[in-house]
Amino acid sequence: MEKRTINAKGIVAAAMAMTLTLTGCTGLTQTDPADSEDVVTEDENAQNDADKKDKNKDKDDSDKKDKKSKKDKDSDDSEDDNSSGSSFKGLQNASESEKIYNQFLNDELDGDTYSDYVKNEGVTGYDFYDYDNDGIEELVLFSDQYYNMAAFEIQDGEVVKSISGGGTASRLSFHRVADESWVCYADYEHLGYEDYTFIKYKGYDKEVSKIHFYREDEDDVYDESSTYKIDDEEVDRITFNRSFNSYMETERLYAQDRTLWLDDNNTEFKWNGKNYTFTSEYDDDTCYVTFTLTDGEDELEKELDFMTSGDNTVAYVMIQDGEAYIYVFEFNETFGSELFIYDLNKKSLEEPVQYDRDFCLESPSTYIYEPGAFTFANICLLVGNPAVTMAYKVGKDGMPEPYFDNGFAYYKDWLDPVTTLQDIDCQEITYLAQATDEYEVTDVTIKAGTVLKLYRTDCESFVDFHTEDGRIIRMNFELREETVTVNNGSYNTTVSYLNGTIKMEDVFSGYPVCG
Repeated sequence: MEKRTINAKGIVAAAMAMTLTLTGCTGLTQTDPADSEDVVTEDENAQNDADKKDKNKDKDDSDKKDKKSKKDKDSDDSEDDNSSGSSFKGLQNASESEKIYNQFLNDELDGDTYSDYVKNEGVTGYDFYDYDNDGIEELVLFSDQYYNMAAFEIQDGEVVKSISGGGTASRLSFHRVADESWVCYADYEHLGYEDYTFIKYKGYDKEVSKIHFYREDEDDVYDESSTYKIDDEEVDRITFNRSFNSYMETERLYAQDRTLWLDDNNTEFKWNGKNYTFTSEYDDDTCYVTFTLTDGEDELEKELDFMTSGDNTVAYVMIQDGEAYIYVFEFNETFGSELFIYDLNKKSLEEPVQYDRDFCLESPSTYIYEPGAFTFANICLLVGNPAVTMAYKVGKDGMPEPYFDNGFAYYKDWLDPVTTLQDIDCQEITYLAQATDEYEVTDVTIKAGTVLKLYRTDCESFVDFHTEDGRIIRMNFELREETVTVNNGSYNTTVSYLNGTIKMEDVFSGYPVCG
């Protein structure tokens, strides 16, 4: 019996599905992101753990950052100075509001000041966001006491709190849905149910639209047998997920660490006192792409040295631990994923660094919602050729690094199960206690006709399955490059062998074939 240590938790973030249709080298035809089905596994708990760790780290570093920010801030030019590490997109069409907010942040107003909020309510930083669609960006303060954050309005020349999170049953976030802001109050930390209310305002006290999402499952599994409701009307899982994703899976503000989405209609942002613009230009004739980054003073062009599959550039500003990077994703002519990373924390613009590890955005519509926990996909050839996903985060050098050190990639829970065609010698994984990383490995034999659900893998040597009664079964595989002869020609292919001896296709029926 062998005993090992492994992290039992992982993250499989919800990914938007997309139909890719190659139309020459000029572009893709894509489906509406709202038509995808939310795929969530038991790893949601790890996502919550990650959020809490990120917020605690923000709190530990906040006092030093806030003090330095206020000391360095020039109140006459504060719109262009944001040393706090916030994304500070500015206060458009709101010069008087901007002046009052800056006075508040610099402790120049009577009554409660920004320093008072830092001291008394655990505020760790600030940002600006037009949450109520009135054309004026409100001040947003971050604090665990606010259950992520609270927004402040100016009323009669004073800065007053307008909305705030209300405990774990009412965490606050702001979402951009079809170019409008929606306020979300979420309850997702209690066993057996999740509850989300989205509200659209026109002015801080004028509610113009609302939608309510609720799902219930005593085991927190959320499968076809769970209860799903939209505005108190029961619906099926697919209907729920399509509508829910169109609100939840959007650019959002919920913490100091955040992601800004860049596209043709949103090319500008501010960071640490500089006005940045990022654009990409696709040449229909050559199928080459050129990136252009400016910071208000300098301009840097980057022409890619490979052909792309169309005008499909996807870019994000990743703000993590007071530093910012631009992640630019491109799809080469064979739809392989390429990533270029700009470091915005340098004194001047520098060439982007190309990420040199294998990964795959599942499609150009696979969005990244937060820098602290995002998902890359890859094709795993051990059993069939489905996509598997692994959680990543922005590392200290700006490069993606695995969120966990267990090396697990997870299969989609909607994949059909496989059935064994013969008796198989394999291993059973038994965790020693609930929520522990230690497990025992026991040699077992699985009988022919056993139904197994693909669970997780290291993408190199083993696959873990779930049995119908909930056990974890591990099988070892070996990948080999072989030459296949067809008619008068031949080609190389990768073949998977169970225990290094039996071809995978002779082991299972119903294995996934994607393509």
